[in-house]
This record gives sequence, structure tokens and C-alpha cells, in this order.
Amino acid sequence: KDFIIAYKTVIVIVILVSAGFFWYLSKADGQNGNEEYLVSAGTLVEEVAVTGRVKSIDDIKMAFEKSARISGVYKDVGNRVYAGEVIAQLEFGAPLAKLNQEKAKLDQLKRGSRPEEIAVDEANVSSAESALEQANTALVNNLRDAYTKADDAVRGKIDLFITNPRSSNPQLQFDIDSQLAINIIKIRLEVEEILVERQIIKPIGEADFSAEVIKSQDALHRVSILLDNSSVALNSVSPNSSLSLATLDTYKSNISSARVSINSAISALTAADSAQKTAATSLVTARSNLSLKQAGSDPEDIRAQEASVSNAGAELAKYRLVSPISGIVSKQDAIVGQIAYADKELVSLISENGFQIDIDVPELDIARIKKGNEAKVILDAYGDDVFFNAIVTSVDPAETIVENVPKYKVTLLFKDKDERIKSGLTANVYITTQVKENVLTVPARAVLSKDGKRYVVLKIGENTEEKEVVLGIRGSRGEVEVVSGLSVG
Repeated sequence: KDFIIAYKTVIVIVILVSAGFFWYLSKADGQNGNEEYLVSAGTLVEEVAVTGRVKSIDDIKMAFEKSARISGVYKDVGNRVYAGEVIAQLEFGAPLAKLNQEKAKLDQLKRGSRPEEIAVDEANVSSAESALEQANTALVNNLRDAYTKADDAVRGKIDLFITNPRSSNPQLQFDIDSQLAINIIKIRLEVEEILVERQIIKPIGEADFSAEVIKSQDALHRVSILLDNSSVALNSVSPNSSLSLATLDTYKSNISSARVSINSAISALTAADSAQKTAATSLVTARSNLSLKQAGSDPEDIRAQEASVSNAGAELAKYRLVSPISGIVSKQDAIVGQIAYADKELVSLISENGFQIDIDVPELDIARIKKGNEAKVILDAYGDDVFFNAIVTSVDPAETIVENVPKYKVTLLFKDKDERIKSGLTANVYITTQVKENVLTVPARAVLSKDGKRYVVLKIGENTEEKEVVLGIRGSRGEVEVVSGLSVG
């Protein structure tokens, strides 16, 4: 009889548990048991949780994190200090300027472009367009001038001593070295083709400038070589019955002036080409700046700049010795004008509270903890609903082997005096290592891994799709930052 009663009891329990399980599945998300979460932006707090023990302390040793000249000492031995007070500081002009610069950039991004700034960029675009038009005109004029000077040098100067210069068989009117004569005739034939091809100046678009300039520079270079060879040829000829001294001198004078003209044309064309390219680049830059101003600031750019401001502020803090607690100065070796070296102890404080917490932090977490981090402490003696405020005052640079595992000693001080704090109490410490405002978050359990990448499942209407995401910090309540891949909503 007892067996039958026990058997029936087991059957009833199994039925109830099964019914409850299927009811839970049906309520989880309509029919499919999936949990839905709406992507939102908010504040994300990253914490490191470690257990330690409260102990009495004698004093706190303090040192600068940077090496620089001491510019101010504000507390002497025996003076009372309060948490947050500056005890001494270094010269900090450079990091302060950097912080102000980063804040100005952030303000600019948040404010966006004012109408007057857009108007200035619009005027810059208009001015750049006008400058490019003038540069284009100047370059076209120089291309035409280059042709004119090349034509005059060849057909107006050199051809005076060449028979049938524009035919297929031009000849020099005097005898010279045969190889030099061959070179002159060969180049003259090549130049004739160029002059014929370029005698009609066609309308030139911006895309054609480079090709036109290269052709003109090549033509001028060939004419310059032809003039050099002609000069050598004329200097090797002596006056005779068919070539008077006066005629020979005229030829030489013509060649000399043509060489000056061609060199001038080469320099002017090079300068005009450079000016046109500079003007074209300036217009592209002006239009790009205007487009950026009109588009406004990207939210990701703002978040990146906020991080830059935070980093600059953290860097500036390294130039000050700020009391982490309220207490009495027991040692003061900082002297205005002297050089302070990083990590060299200069100041000691005696705590009014008289208690600290020593914790051993695993190597996976130690990189996130820094001196000055705030912490919440729960003492087992008073339950989980009672919190005490603490601050990290030191992080040992070297490891300590605890049960064959490397760990790093971190010391925290209670920020407020409280009679409930006693030596020997077990402390559960939650160190805030990073706080980010207005970041996208999702539950960490919603993030899946595949092929070395992270993704979430998006619900779009009645369908779903996998979306790759890039993650940031992990929050203390099981949420994780999404750096990219998702949007609010």
C-alpha cells in the first residue's frame, strides 16, 4: 500500500513539473521560446570583483606617475588633507593644452557647423573654383605660347639655313660634320610633324591638361636639342663665297635669341602646370570641407572624441598628487623647482580611518585596474545591502605567487570613516574600471560565436538574420558594449 501511494505521488510530481516546463516555453516568446531584447543606449559600468580582507594600516605612500619639474606644493607635514585635495603638482602645460584641444574638438563635433561656418566654406569653394578657372586659362595661354615660340624658333630661325625645310628631304645650306648634319635633319623632320599636329589648338578640358602639357614639354625639349645642335653647327662653319660673315652672324644671333625664348617657354609652362594642379587640388579640398560641414557630425566620431578627451584628462591627472583619502601628511619631500621622477615616493599620509583592504587580483584582470579606481565594498558581517566606498591606492608592479598561480596585490582604502569597519572582516570588492556613457548594449548571452567572429540574431518582421558585431567592454550586470554592427532600436 505504501509503495502504491509513493508511486502515485511520483507520477503526480512528474506531471506537474512537465506541465510547468511547457507552460514556461509557451510564455517565453509566444511559441518559439526565444527571448527578445531591444537594442538601447545607456551607461555601461565595467567592474572587477575580488574578495579580500580588512586590515589596519599605518600610512599611504604616494609618488608621481610622470617625471617633470615640481610647480606647486600645497600641503606640508602635519597638515590635514581631504579626499580629492591636490597635495603637489608638476608643470603640466603640455598635457593641459592637449586636454583643452581635445575638448575644443569635442565641442565642435557636438555643436556641428554654424551657418556662418558653412557660408565661409561655400565662399572658399567659390574662390577655389575661380582660382582654378584662372589657372586653366593661364595654362592654355602658356600652351599656345609654347607652340608660337617653337614655331618661330624652327620655322623663323633655323629654317633660314635649311633648304626645303618642310619637305621630306631638307638639306643644310653649308657643309659640316656628317653625323651632326644627320642629327639636325632627323630632329627637324620630327619637329615638323609635331608643329603640324599642334598648329590647331583645340578646346581643352580639365582631363586633357596633363596629356597636352606632356606633349608640349616634349616638343619644346626637341626644339631645344635642335637649337643646341644648330648652334654647334654654325660655330663650326667659316664664312665663304656662299655664306658671308654678316649672314653667319645673323644666323648665330637668331639661334641665341631662340634658345632664350624656348627656355623661357619651358619654365613658364612648368610653372603654369604646377599652379593648375594646385588649384585643382584646392578645389577638391574646399568641396570636401563643405560637404563635411553640411553633413554634420557622425555619432561614432563624437564617441571617439569623447574617448580622446577622457584619455587626455587621465594623462593630465598623472601630473598631480591627489589625496585618495582624508588624513594627515606624515612625509613631504616634494620641493618646488626640483625634478620629480616617476614612481619615486615623495609624500606619505596617515589615514584617519585606519583600515585598508588587500586583494589578490588574477593576471587576466590586473590590466584593467589603475590607481584611483573607485570601488564598492560589501562586508559579509553586514549583508549584501550595505555598501562602503573605497578607492584603489596602489597596484603592485610585480606578481605574487599564490597557490602556484601568479596574482597581483592591490590595496584599497575606505573613503569614509565608519565605526562598523573592523580589522579581519571579509570584504567583497567591486572595482569600477571603466564607465561609458551613451553606448549601445545587449545582454552578453545574446552574443554568439562562429568562425572566430561574434554575431547576434536580429529579428526583422517575422524573419531573423545573423548580424556580425564588434564588442567593447563587458558590464557588471551581464551586458556588453556593441561598438559597431547595431543601431538603437
